[in-house]
This record gives sequence, C-alpha cells and structure tokens, in this order.
Amino acid sequence: MGTRDMQTAGVFLARYRIGNQRPGSKAFELNVLVGTAAKTIAGQGRVSQDGDSAVNIQSMIAGEYQYQYGIKTCHIMLELKGNHPFPGVPPVGLDMQNISASILLNEGWKTGIASYRYKEKDGNWVDVESQPVQLLEVKQDARFQQQAAG
Repeated sequence: MGTRDMQTAGVFLARYRIGNQRPGSKAFELNVLVGTAAKTIAGQGRVSQDGDSAVNIQSMIAGEYQYQYGIKTCHIMLELKGNHPFPGVPPVGLDMQNISASILLNEGWKTGIASYRYKEKDGNWVDVESQPVQLLEVKQDARFQQQAAG
C-alpha cells in the first residue's frame, strides 16, 4: 500500500514498533485503525521491557493526526493518548490515562521518530524520548471500508 493509497484509503490498519530493538530496551507496539476522512486513530498499544525492570503496560489508544508541510517535505504528526483497559465503565474520578505519545512520521507513514510517556503501577510517569518508529504492517480491508461508510 503506497503513500497515496494510505492518504485516500478511508480506513486502514497499521502496526508500528517504537524503540531501538536492543536487548533489554523498551518497546512500544501500536496496532491502530487510521481514519483518513476525520484524521483519527484508534486501537491498542503496549509498552514492554524484558529484564530486571520488566514493564508491561497495555492501553486503549485514541488520537488524531495532521500533515505538516515544509518547503520540500511533508510529515505526519500523530498525537495519541491511551487509557488503561477497563471492563465496563470506570469509577468516577479514576484517572485511567496511562500513555501519551507524539509521533512524527515521514510522508510515507513508514518511519519516523517518537517521544512517549507511560504511567507505572505506582502512578509515576516515565518519559521515553527520541525513539525510532517503524511500520511493521499495513492493511486495507473492504470490511473496514463498509464499517466506516455505514
């Protein structure tokens, strides 16, 4: 699926990996649906890290994107927020947000750079800066188009 196809797809599924892929480093994986008409993003995310300081943060992701044009370049800026998955309606006053991310992708949606933060179980936020982003998979499916239209 090329850049032009992604911009006009209506809805497409994208899977990204954020992180440097070194042993013991943090990895942020995103599986999201991108709606091109409203420039919205929704899906799931997971921050993980193996080793002594193991991390496993799962989140329901939502956000928006916009194009940023330069003289010779075009980038896509994604602003995402994530909430801890909760069965049913969460209690009133409970802060469910556990991830916040800013991702700058190249015009082809394939690579970029990201900074994100996640909330640990103790409530402290951890910042992760300037991480490489790589598109692992993209799909356009007629079922997505039918659901978006209906």
